[in-house]
Order: sequence, then structure tokens, then C-alpha cells
Amino acid sequence: MSTEEVMKMVKTCGLNRMAVYATFLLVYIKAARTDPEVLGALQSFRQIMHAGVALNRGDEEWAYAHDLPITAMYATSETATLMTTKLGSSPSDRLLRLPGGSARLIQYHAVAKTGDTSSSSPQLWEVVLPSGAPESPHSSLFSDDDLYHTGDLFEEVQRGLYTFRGRKDDWLKTVMASAI
Repeated sequence: MSTEEVMKMVKTCGLNRMAVYATFLLVYIKAARTDPEVLGALQSFRQIMHAGVALNRGDEEWAYAHDLPITAMYATSETATLMTTKLGSSPSDRLLRLPGGSARLIQYHAVAKTGDTSSSSPQLWEVVLPSGAPESPHSSLFSDDDLYHTGDLFEEVQRGLYTFRGRKDDWLKTVMASAI
């Protein structure tokens, strides 16, 4: 949806909450940087939820500095929402948390490269789901440990609060559990 369409929906229909992929939110943020009317419209929202890829740090910081009520949601293409940020102005509100439900985090143990003696790497955690959880994908995607491994890694930066740090692999999972 174009910025013009969003503005029309705000003015005509009273749109005040939006769920959008971060890629599209970046279009609105870019427009808000130069158009005070777009900025005012985004500031008037009760909540702007985004998912997909994370916002880049510069755009995210700009959005928070300009009081855009953004909430990030973490999910995979196979699951429901597993982690969210919180609406608010505190820096800790911008960190992901498990909002309840069945998802949990397990320690990720990377295989050290030969000759790598550094121990300064942060502890990483992987989001997993147990079989039978309502957020779970098809049973064919579960590992032998009876868990669905998302492959996404997070660092705990405050107790119970996480930031995305990458993936443990580059695999895409399909319904037939084939790696692409």
C-alpha cells in the first residue's frame, strides 16, 4: 500500500493501527522524514506492528526518536508470532521477549573454528517449539528431539529481553521438510 493510500485511510477512515512488513514500513518512514503530514499521521497511530525482516538500526532509532509507536514481532513463515517488543519509550521496550505461549529458548552451542581461542562471544539462544504446541508447524518439520528449531539466534541483553543476532544456517524448510 502506498504512502498516499495510508494517508487517505488515516484521513477518511480513521486508521490508527497497522500491521505491516518492515520493508513497507521503511517506505512510510522515508516519507515521514521529509513530509511533516506523514510524520504526524504515523505519530497519531495507536500502534504500528511490523514483522518480516528487522528495521535497520538507523531507521529504527529515527522512528523511536520521533515517537512512532512501533512494535516488532518475530515469527517464522512456519509459525505464529513467537516474540514481540513492547510499546513504550524505554530502551528495554525495544527488545524482544517471549509473550507467553509455547515458544522457549535453548542455548546454542556453535562449533568453534580450528585455532579459534576467543571466548568473548556472547551466549546465543535459539527459539524452539515443542511438538503439539498451537503455534507449531507441520509435524514433518520437527527434529528427532521433538522440537521445531527455528534456526534463528538471539542474544539475551537484559534478563528475559533479547535481540536478534542471525541464523545458525541458511536453510529454508518446506512442508515436505526438504532443505532448499
